[in-house]
Amino acid sequence: MSLSLTIYNTVGETGIELATFSNACSESILAQWNAISTANQVTPHYLVLLDGKDHVNSKFITQKEVYQLLELWGNFDDFYTELPTDR
Repeated sequence: MSLSLTIYNTVGETGIELATFSNACSESILAQWNAISTANQVTPHYLVLLDGKDHVNSKFITQKEVYQLLELWGNFDDFYTELPTDR
């Protein structure tokens, strides 16, 4: 079992992958999955639990959870510095 978590933005038909985390044991990834609550409504972001390339489950998450996961995964600062800008 090779579990990972991926955050997507709900743009287009398939969404845009924002970040992926797979650098932990399956128990740690499942613990993160279970700790993140499902949003009460459709949101611009959703979290996907994958086993290899197979979709296991997904849920809409709030912006707060996106920030928490990016910080926990250690790529919060890198994520925003890599975004393209028109400046």
